[in-house]
Amino acid sequence: MPMYSAFQIPPPKNWQDFECLCWDLWRRIWNDSNTQRNGRTGQSQCGVDVSGQCGGWWCGVQAKGKDNFTDQRVTVDELAAEVRKARRFQPALRNFILATTGPKDAVVEQAARELTENHRTQGKFSVVVMGWDDIQLLLDDYPDVIEKYYPWVRSAQNDWMTTQSSTVSSYGFPFPVPVQGNQVDTAVLDRLFERVQQIIGLAYWVTATTTPFDDFTYLLSFEPTDLPLAGYKVFRIEIHCHLTTFVSLFQMKCQRELEGRDVEVSAELNRAPDDLELTMNAIGGRLVPYRISRRGERSILIRELISQPNQSPGWDTTSGLLVLMHGVLNNKTLIWDDFAWSAEAKKAMQLLVRVGDTHAFSWDQIRLERSAPERWSLLGTESETNGPVGSSDCEWP
Repeated sequence: MPMYSAFQIPPPKNWQDFECLCWDLWRRIWNDSNTQRNGRTGQSQCGVDVSGQCGGWWCGVQAKGKDNFTDQRVTVDELAAEVRKARRFQPALRNFILATTGPKDAVVEQAARELTENHRTQGKFSVVVMGWDDIQLLLDDYPDVIEKYYPWVRSAQNDWMTTQSSTVSSYGFPFPVPVQGNQVDTAVLDRLFERVQQIIGLAYWVTATTTPFDDFTYLLSFEPTDLPLAGYKVFRIEIHCHLTTFVSLFQMKCQRELEGRDVEVSAELNRAPDDLELTMNAIGGRLVPYRISRRGERSILIRELISQPNQSPGWDTTSGLLVLMHGVLNNKTLIWDDFAWSAEAKKAMQLLVRVGDTHAFSWDQIRLERSAPERWSLLGTESETNGPVGSSDCEWP
C-alpha cells in the first residue's frame, strides 16, 4: 500500500474542498454510504458538517478549515464552542470529531480527552481533535480519496524513482557579478546568494512533498573564479545531491531565472506556496555541506555543517557521505573520534584510499540504489550492487 503521508500532502486551500474531503474520507471509515454533508450554507448545522453511522451509532465531523497563510491552530475555546453546538445535534451523537487543516496541538488534544471523560459520566459523545498530520495518516488507508483530491501525488510517487539517477546528480553554472572599481558589488552578490537559497528552498519543498525524502544533505559551491570578463567577477554556483528530483528542480529554476534560458519549469514548482518560511545558516565557499529539513508545514531549515558537524547525518548514508566528501575534496584532514569498524566504514575507507592513490575523483565512482538513494556503494569493490551506472561531467583534480 502506498504511504501517501510520506509525501507531506498540503491541506486543501479552501474550506469547501476540505469539507468534501472529510465527507469522502469518513464515509469510508464509517463504511456508511449514506453519510451526508449536513444542511447547506447559511443553515444551522449544530456543529456538524458531516454525519453518518458507524456500528449503528451516529457520528459527526466538524471540518474546521484554517487559513494556510497564517498557520492558525484550533483553540481550546473553539473546541468548546463546537462541542456545545454538537450537543444539539439530533439524533444524539456517539462520537464527535473536530477535523482541522491546522497542525496538531497537544493542549487542544488534552482538552478533547477531558471533555470525553466529562461526557462519559453524562452519557454523551466522545470528542476527538484531528490535525492535518492525523488526517494524512488516515488517508494512507484510502488511496482512492487521496487520488481524487490530489491526482498529482500518484504520478509524483511513480516519477521520482523513474528519474532517480544511480549516481550523485550535479549541476553548475557561472554567474557574472558587477565590479565597482576593484570591488565586487556586494549588494548584487548578497541578493544572488539569497536568491540561490530561496530556489533551493523551492526545490526542497517540491522534493519533500513528492518523494519520501524531507531530511537530507547536499553540497553547494558559491565561489569566485578566475574567468576573465571585463567589468565583472564571475562566480561559480554548483550543487551536488543524491536526490535527482531536487537537483533537477534547482536546475530548472536557475536556468529560467538566473541563466535566462527559455526552459519549461515543472508544474510542481509553480504550485509551491508563496509563503514558504526559510530559516538558513548559509555561507559561501567550495562544496559546502548543507542539511535541509522541515520545521513545519511551510517552514524550511537550512544548516551548513562545517561549523555544526554534530548536525551531520550518519556517514553510513549517502547524506553522510556527501559531508565526508566535502573534507576529501577540499583537502582537509579528517578526524573521526567516534570511528567504529563496520562494512560501511570499510566502504568509506576504500573511497578515501582510491581518491588518495589516484588524486582524482568523479561522482561516477559512487553508485546509488535508485529505489533507496541513501544507500551507496563504490564501483569496482565487493560492495558494488547491480544496476545501470549514471554519468556525471563534474570531475575534480
